[in-house]
Amino acid sequence: MSNIIDHPPHYEACRVSIEPIDVCEAYDFCTGNAIKYMCRAGKKASSSEVTDLKKARWYLERALASKTLRIADRLPLADTPEGMRVRGAILLLCSQVPLLATLINFGFQTVIEQISARIDDIEGDAS
Repeated sequence: MSNIIDHPPHYEACRVSIEPIDVCEAYDFCTGNAIKYMCRAGKKASSSEVTDLKKARWYLERALASKTLRIADRLPLADTPEGMRVRGAILLLCSQVPLLATLINFGFQTVIEQISARIDDIEGDAS
């Protein structure tokens, strides 16, 4: 049952729902997969956070080897309805996944370094 104060039923149709696939499809295979693994790291029951972060780093390193542009330079243009939808999805997802925000704003190498540091922290805590 909807809470009339926190979640009024007359706004239910306006709610925005986003999944990582909405963002992943805007990029090449390796970058899209890296985004997927960053989004699910620590959240999927059958996969450890370290495993997902290592997969994200692996895909980012592959993407970096073949790229010269920052990811932000390849964001879809917002002058079409689809471009606006994807840009909006990216911004919403960035608010939930800090590593994705780093990737968008600072590029592949910076997020690879942050992922590596997070892996080291997790593996250090496990020892």
